[in-house]
Amino acid sequence: MQAVIDSILPVFALIILGKLLQYYRIFKEDFFKQANDLVYYMALPSLLFISAAGANTQQILSSLKFSGVLIITALSCAAISLLVGKYMKLNLSATMTGAHVAFRGNLAYAGMPVVFLLFTSLAYSEADLARAVVMILPVIIFYNFLGLVLAMRGDDAKEKISFSKLLLQIFKNPLIISSLLGLAFACLKIHLPTFAYSTLKSLGAMSFPLVLLALGASLSFTQSRKILAEALSFSIIKCVLSPLMAALFLSFIQSSQADKSALLIYAACPSAVSSYIFTAKYNGWRDLNSAVVVLSTLISLPVMAFLIYVL
Repeated sequence: MQAVIDSILPVFALIILGKLLQYYRIFKEDFFKQANDLVYYMALPSLLFISAAGANTQQILSSLKFSGVLIITALSCAAISLLVGKYMKLNLSATMTGAHVAFRGNLAYAGMPVVFLLFTSLAYSEADLARAVVMILPVIIFYNFLGLVLAMRGDDAKEKISFSKLLLQIFKNPLIISSLLGLAFACLKIHLPTFAYSTLKSLGAMSFPLVLLALGASLSFTQSRKILAEALSFSIIKCVLSPLMAALFLSFIQSSQADKSALLIYAACPSAVSSYIFTAKYNGWRDLNSAVVVLSTLISLPVMAFLIYVL
């Protein structure tokens, strides 16, 4: 129970604080956008880079099977969501938006803070933490790929998918760039000077408090009430069905307690705020996207708490 308190309550408290700061307009309107940009372009890439760079080749290779589980889980959620969209008689654009938000977990912004806090409270090793970070790097790349395909497929403008454009969108992502660069440093066994490591570690330490505050500020409950049935359906797929399927797939491979905990927390993550970028660009159902982000965030916290408790 103490692990649940130490891992979930700080996340919950920071999200609430972010909403209160936004609601009472303690800061200017663009503060949270700037904070989010700081995390996206500097703080989180710094954290991902030093975490990946600190891994060894064995840790990288051993993490790939867990990446595969998360990818298969995401594909399963997307496929089920397409069936749900058809059953609910949603149009193509709405169905693709639902599939997108139902598979794309907020791994870096919601999953990693919980994993870091849990691993710290249970005194897991640096090697365990490195594997937990490395396992999501291929998944982030895959999320961008599948998310872009679904968003473009549901675009009413019927824009043709260009493979070169797809690759450019994926590899312009600073989280992907920093992750790949960190893996390159790890594979080539390049060691950072102490001052560089300390600087990047300090930048990375800003990630979780800032991003959770920004996440709380971004939550809006206005649209969620109007499309509750649709939003709730895709939120349940994302936060309840996803960890159940991940646990099933995980049962076929050998895993440590640390690896299992990290993977199931990632699988239970709420829908990623970044999915809205693709939804807005390719004329998806924006209100559904926003509503699922809100509802899945509320659902994911007790689900993660339950997973931590039973594990």
